[in-house]
Amino acid sequence: WTPADMWSFVEKAPAGDAAAVLAQMDACAETSWMMNMGPRKGELIEAAVRDRRPRRILEVGSFLNYMSIRMARSMPADATLTTIEIDEETYDVGGRIRRRALGADVLGRVDAVRANFSDAVRTLAKPFDVVLMDHWKPDYARDLEALRTRGLLADGALVIADNVLFPGAPELLDALAVPYLRTTDEVS
Repeated sequence: WTPADMWSFVEKAPAGDAAAVLAQMDACAETSWMMNMGPRKGELIEAAVRDRRPRRILEVGSFLNYMSIRMARSMPADATLTTIEIDEETYDVGGRIRRRALGADVLGRVDAVRANFSDAVRTLAKPFDVVLMDHWKPDYARDLEALRTRGLLADGALVIADNVLFPGAPELLDALAVPYLRTTDEVS
């Protein structure tokens, strides 16, 4: 499976139809392995974005832009989304997918950066209201601390970290003094 395989599903969706693009991504994920949060987590995060009405959103680890699309379509009209992805191939295909899904008005408020987070964080200037961490799990604690020490977390910021229980981000859980919680694979 390669990112180009995902494109073969997505290109069937009408341009500018985020729901259709996401449905095609979900369909692809059902046929083969793909790092995809899926509709359950996606709906929860979109609801949080709609409820919080953030001005600035940061996504660390955008892979093929599944959550970028979900958050971008749910953010307020005056909000911006910054996405960071290190892998060149997934960054390129993810950009094509994002452009297929979103209209020009929303695309103009998405800043996609191809870089390692530890390099990209040095270029970020304003605090974020919502942060989605979905990159290399052992880096979550270090990268959250980098955001905090650089003043890049707005007061009351919502930080969402995917897969902290499985495959696991024990360093983050320890840093936050989070007790062990039983949960399901759907929302971990």
